[in-house]
Amino acid sequence: MQFNPISCLRPNPRAAQKFATPPYDVFTHKTARIWAQNHPQSFITIDRPEVNFPQNYHDCTSKVYAKASDLLGQRLLDSTLLADPTDCFYAWRLSTREHSQLGIVGAVSVSDYLNGTIKQHEAIRPKKLYDRVEHMKATAVQASPVLMMHPANPTLSLIVNASIAANPLYDFMDTAGIHHRIWRIARPDAVAALCALYERIPTAYIADGHHRAAAAVKVAQTASIDSSRAAASNQFLAVLFNAEDLTTLPYHRLIHDTNTMSSTTLIKKIMEAGIAVTPVVSDASESATPPQYAQDQHVRMFVDNTWYDLNLGTLTNTQKDTGIAADLLQRYILAPVLGIEDPTNNARISFIGGTASTTELQEAAQTAAGVIFSPAAVRTQQIMEIADANKLMPPKSTWFEPKLLSGLFIRQI
Repeated sequence: MQFNPISCLRPNPRAAQKFATPPYDVFTHKTARIWAQNHPQSFITIDRPEVNFPQNYHDCTSKVYAKASDLLGQRLLDSTLLADPTDCFYAWRLSTREHSQLGIVGAVSVSDYLNGTIKQHEAIRPKKLYDRVEHMKATAVQASPVLMMHPANPTLSLIVNASIAANPLYDFMDTAGIHHRIWRIARPDAVAALCALYERIPTAYIADGHHRAAAAVKVAQTASIDSSRAAASNQFLAVLFNAEDLTTLPYHRLIHDTNTMSSTTLIKKIMEAGIAVTPVVSDASESATPPQYAQDQHVRMFVDNTWYDLNLGTLTNTQKDTGIAADLLQRYILAPVLGIEDPTNNARISFIGGTASTTELQEAAQTAAGVIFSPAAVRTQQIMEIADANKLMPPKSTWFEPKLLSGLFIRQI
């Protein structure tokens, strides 16, 4: 696999904490605007440029994307952003009280994406792809890194850990309580050693950022004949981690109605599909935390003020195919029972991230008079197996936590 050092725009270390922003796709239109109001100088105004316009302004126009480019230029002029012209890697450690993961920031090859060396596991939503393509074309930058993983490599881990002995370039806590420390790796022998080690990794997997990766590939395929720009476009910004170091959480589905059914009828139809349904006794003390995680091939469902456990393991082996709860949920409940045939383009379904509390999920279902489904989290080993089999999971099947921030590395193309 090709993995190369990068030159980039990055924030002045004094400005990094205020400038860095959660990834663009964790925000709704509403929450993006709220974030921008509270953090007017942050990267969200560039990454989600529609927040700079009236609420009813269409978010996919050339004027919106041009604003992102203008703001990027302004952040360079006011020294919020600095140009780091030296090709180098960066080591990025994200830590919580319970977990720590260390990855390397660089650029992967578009050709590796096209030839299958970089594998995908989720379907692409057309509107989101269009948005990222237009944003990339207008700004001439790759604004947010793609989170990628690979099987563990002990030698690589030793080299990476040895590269972070010095004081970090960035060291701060984000608004979610995640501790970010970043080291610059510019010594030529260290850069060469990392390049050589990554060349020995036969396959890498997109963990989070399928639309960013697909947009970068699309832009590269339509790049101008200018050889310097074409060369830059043939790579895209990524952070690579050992798969065993990453943590996945459930990705919840909110169906905004019950497809005209009562909860009793809904449960009956689910059981008729061959799925065991059992009421779950909830604990009020868990209301501020995510719902109890479902086991493999299980889904938690909240409807009509009650939680249920759905055991999709009772389906036959031929029905189960991938065995991933989110996929089984889509094929045997969401599509045939609730009428969500295409989750990539259906206004009746929304996706809620894995850190949402039980109370938040319940309130969402009650407000919509609908249903919450919380499928078992997909393990990283399962993701790699599905990608190796050239299969795709439904969109929004994986939620990795902690999230990479956007705005710390901006790669020009």
